[in-house]
Amino acid sequence: MSHVAQTTCPIDDIPSLAEAVQSLGCEFVEGQKSYAWWGVFVGDFPLPEGVKEEDLGKCNHAIKIPGCEWEVGVVESKTAPGTYNLLYDFFEGEGDRIHAKLGNKLGTLQQRYALTRTKNTLARSGVKSRFNTDFTSLEVEEKEKEARFT
Repeated sequence: MSHVAQTTCPIDDIPSLAEAVQSLGCEFVEGQKSYAWWGVFVGDFPLPEGVKEEDLGKCNHAIKIPGCEWEVGVVESKTAPGTYNLLYDFFEGEGDRIHAKLGNKLGTLQQRYALTRTKNTLARSGVKSRFNTDFTSLEVEEKEKEARFT
């Protein structure tokens, strides 16, 4: 079987994606040109929009999930230059292992990426922030207020 899905959250900050992946206990492999999946498209499920059969398994970077033979491909978008999409085979077994670690439709990874990207953007602006205890939001640290007495 082959059931390939593509995320709807465009990725435009690879270092933040790598940080998010690592925070979820997975490995980001920069420059890996192929990702492991079923390996053969059998036509039993429609391909994601803009994805051609000959492109399956090809990527710019990859995400390895512990205990899972299949991987997630980080693939440069053909329609939005400078952004990437996440492609993976979600068929049962290995697909279930991917979902267990990164969320259904990679929702947990997408949320962690968005928060990590925001945290890093704030940091570049000089604003300190940290994840809350369950990694579902950011807490912005207030700057110490200077007291001036005259």
